[in-house]
Amino acid sequence: MLLGNLNLRKKIGQGGMATVWLAEHQRDTSTFAVKMMHAAFINDDTATQRFLAEARAISQLDHSGIVKIYDYGLISSIEATQRDSELFPIGLPYCVMQYHPQGTYKSPAIVNDWSSLKRELLLIMEAITLVHAHGIVHCDLKPSNILRGESGPIISDFGIIHHLNPQNIDYHLTPAKQTLSGTPSYMSPEQIRTETDSFGPWTDLYAIACITYFLATGRPPYNAPLAMTRMLQHLQDPLPSLSPLFPVPAALEGWIHWCMSKNPNQRPRFTYEALEAFQTLGEAHRTAPVVLGNRALPLMSGSSPKSLLEKRPEYTVDQMDRVSERALMTLIDEESRISHISQGQVQYHS
Repeated sequence: MLLGNLNLRKKIGQGGMATVWLAEHQRDTSTFAVKMMHAAFINDDTATQRFLAEARAISQLDHSGIVKIYDYGLISSIEATQRDSELFPIGLPYCVMQYHPQGTYKSPAIVNDWSSLKRELLLIMEAITLVHAHGIVHCDLKPSNILRGESGPIISDFGIIHHLNPQNIDYHLTPAKQTLSGTPSYMSPEQIRTETDSFGPWTDLYAIACITYFLATGRPPYNAPLAMTRMLQHLQDPLPSLSPLFPVPAALEGWIHWCMSKNPNQRPRFTYEALEAFQTLGEAHRTAPVVLGNRALPLMSGSSPKSLLEKRPEYTVDQMDRVSERALMTLIDEESRISHISQGQVQYHS
């Protein structure tokens, strides 16, 4: 099956909204990843708009730690005749991206000591700093959305981004209010409460801290089997003690607590703040961090222990009434992403 000069060889990934194909250029056999929206959404103007908005947003970001976009658009009438028109109808959006065969960071075994963990996290934060500088909040950072590049991690899947300055763009990037979007194991409290006005760099930092916890321990901070339970844990449960698989600095747990504060106003306001603090954590050792109550205190200069001991807000299932009761009984995969909840219907995407 052809898309211009690209021959679509095989499916290499599939989510709730799109399928990713491995493609080979007809002339030089170079490989690419081609993301195509599912044909079932061909008449959904919002889905098409967001798909193209994702491609447009990434194409503006030139950084080795951000997946490269080479081309995007809509399938033409000529291309549609070359393939199954039911699967690839005219007007279906597609995106040609950089291909990375090494996989993702979904396996925590990628890092096995503090040195490698520190390197990977610094590169991730450096890349996301550029994303934020363009007024974009990723909103779905997680291990499976971080590709393994030859020189380090590469951030991908900008499908549910939030734009901090939507008045400056000619396309709509920000999900509507009352829209629940993200991956339960890595969602910030403000995402779960659908408080889009509260989204900012600190929202992505919350997810980065969850990723740090995952890479250090082999599991996300909250890993209850039900998605709804995990979201409630993010809202009201204290962070489980860090039990790393290898020696880490004692201050790492405090840094994670800082970035995962329930109140977004008590997190770092900018990624460079978290990055600079991360660089000061020191060397790995087996000494446990200082703990007061059920919160670990950061052992770094300039930190405020009091700010990390904010009162936990309490939430009940009744206060989460925008989520249907069906969601409470739904067991989903760790990496599944909630796309949206509308009129009691929950849609999960990987």
